[in-house]
Amino acid sequence: MHPIEADATLKLAKTTLRSGKVAEAEAMYRKVLDGNPHCAEAIHFLGLAAMQRGKLDEALKLVRKSIELEPKQADYHNNLATVLGRMNRSVEALGASQQAIDLNADFPEAYGNKGVALTLKQLSRVDGFRT
Repeated sequence: MHPIEADATLKLAKTTLRSGKVAEAEAMYRKVLDGNPHCAEAIHFLGLAAMQRGKLDEALKLVRKSIELEPKQADYHNNLATVLGRMNRSVEALGASQQAIDLNADFPEAYGNKGVALTLKQLSRVDGFRT
């Protein structure tokens, strides 16, 4: 796939995913990955699609892989915090959200994820809930 076509496909896939058409978006991300198996953006958003389908283990694997490929992407770390939060892994979510903040101090969503992680961590102490 030509880089211009891949870029256009990624943009369309993001719009498709945001509109709730998860299977269609996944097909587009896989098409990009067929031509470039190390495209961090496609891997990352494929992970977000997995999260939307409730496949949290798969989402975690894919989001972590995208971070391995592009470790300086604050959005990737923030989304990792979201996945970990949904898995009730508050300590790891806290670390991921802090990494996002370290990469981009002007990132309200990361501060929000950090607050959620701190709340979950506190609740685990109060309720005996394990994280």
